[in-house]
Amino acid sequence: MLDALRSEILKLSTLRSTALYAVLLLGSLFGPIVLIGLASGDSFSGEPQRWSDLYAGFFIFLAISVALCASRTTSDIKNRMTAQAFLTQEGRWQSLVAKVLVFTVFVSVCFLAGTVLIWLSVAAFGGSIDTGDVAAPILARLALVVTIAIASVGFGALVRSTITAVALPLVWLLVGEQLITMAAGKISLFRPLEDVLLSTSMQHLDQGDAVAGSIAVLVGWIAVFGVAGLASNQLRDVR
Repeated sequence: MLDALRSEILKLSTLRSTALYAVLLLGSLFGPIVLIGLASGDSFSGEPQRWSDLYAGFFIFLAISVALCASRTTSDIKNRMTAQAFLTQEGRWQSLVAKVLVFTVFVSVCFLAGTVLIWLSVAAFGGSIDTGDVAAPILARLALVVTIAIASVGFGALVRSTITAVALPLVWLLVGEQLITMAAGKISLFRPLEDVLLSTSMQHLDQGDAVAGSIAVLVGWIAVFGVAGLASNQLRDVR
């Protein structure tokens, strides 16, 4: 397992596109704050800012995370790196689990670093952030980042098509969940479906409501796509 982890860390750290992804991930979080500050110098003056209001680019961050995790997973399969790993490692599961761990840590570190940059950006424009409830907004989004990373790797291993592995999750995150939320506000039939949305779970965790149920929903998403990806990785042939 350690060899598999070293291999994934080496791949992630040596590919030139990793630095580009890191810049995009960080920029998606603090970039909107900088733009708002430049557009209106007094945007952050007055009352302390709430963390929930400062993550304007969070779903862009998630979209980039999906693109990174899913595309790298499918690319390894297409480039036969997964097939080579099967020959050098004791079990098929090791390469996929190592990939999950490495990508999850990478996007989580980028999220936390981006959060620090948000704070520094607000301070640079003369603003302050409400310290009354710091943990909940940050941890709620961190939990969603971890869920997205794991599910994206699993989905990529399942479908093995870069376009499908990236496009379908993006459509779901950016369009599908919004449509279901709007429909649930008007049609009661959609309300149970709204309760298992990723965005709904994040909102509940952010507000401290139904914490156990929201965590269970996120674990469910991880279990479905993680297990499906692991099963596909174990059972399907590779070239």
